[in-house]
Amino acid sequence: MKHYIFGAAVLAACGAAALVAAPPEGKGGGKGGGGGEDPPAEPFVPAIAYFDSTKTAKQLRLANRAGDQACMVVETPNGGPTLRGFNYHAASKRLAYSIGETGIYVTSWGSDPCKVDAPTRVRALSGGDHPEVMDFSPDGRYVVWTEPIHEYTGFGSPYLIYIYDFDQDIFFPVPLDQWGGERVEWGVDGEWGTGGIRFSPDFATSNEVIFIGAPLDGSAGLYDSVFAYDISGGTPPRLIYDGENLSIEQFVSVTNPEGQGEAQIVLADRNSGELIQLALDGTEVRRFGGSEPAYSCDNSEILYQYSAGKRRNGWFIAGVDGTNAELWSNSGRYFDWFCP
Repeated sequence: MKHYIFGAAVLAACGAAALVAAPPEGKGGGKGGGGGEDPPAEPFVPAIAYFDSTKTAKQLRLANRAGDQACMVVETPNGGPTLRGFNYHAASKRLAYSIGETGIYVTSWGSDPCKVDAPTRVRALSGGDHPEVMDFSPDGRYVVWTEPIHEYTGFGSPYLIYIYDFDQDIFFPVPLDQWGGERVEWGVDGEWGTGGIRFSPDFATSNEVIFIGAPLDGSAGLYDSVFAYDISGGTPPRLIYDGENLSIEQFVSVTNPEGQGEAQIVLADRNSGELIQLALDGTEVRRFGGSEPAYSCDNSEILYQYSAGKRRNGWFIAGVDGTNAELWSNSGRYFDWFCP
């Protein structure tokens, strides 16, 4: 397929040397005690990726687990198309991200994930299509995202699932309309609403993605239900969890297949302000307060945002059951773990 290269401003950022940026607000920066000299700096080991903003740009950064070291990986200047979503597959040294309505890009790195190569555009977008959620398959072969069929028209707009295949260097839609119903008075004919998409932790055997949504005719649960779908398209989506009375945000996380414990999904419900953890069959495991969750690489911890009322209190790391929470950062958005 034909490839496209993004503009010079982003290329310059992608090819720049690793920059030790300021640590996330509220973390690190302290001096060593006792002997009057700072202790030697620990080697930088990236553990968490996130978006942050400066007065002039939006940046994708990598930080260490302690939160006292960070580097800037790629940035887009304010006033133009801006970074919207990202996902890493560290084992294959690949990064995928979206920039405004311009497209979806992939890049790679050598020995230093802070120094990525010039990006290649694998999907051109138009009409305000700017996915904020993307995911690599566990083996790194595919990237998945959703985008609207038409210009955004409000709640209930129809979406398609798209996948980029690195092995074949192609992207293709995974249509759901054969499984949707018709509702003439609503102008619906097979369309689905989808979002928050992830590859299932058991993708190697199930071939399924997990997403938030429903058919727009209202025949299979409300729009915030959780479905699993075989990307071969031969079987209908499976309803895992009915979203009645819920308002599930698009930032959904699943456990790492290489980590410990039973495979799980974690959702965030805006109505209750809770994280809802589910087994893959939809059985509810537990709830506790939070939003925008992400399981750690070994599945023993969870990173999430916690807010009280309209005040955003910060990003916390806790045990997977919500215990022993510690403040990790007071700034940034859309955090995810960098899993080797």
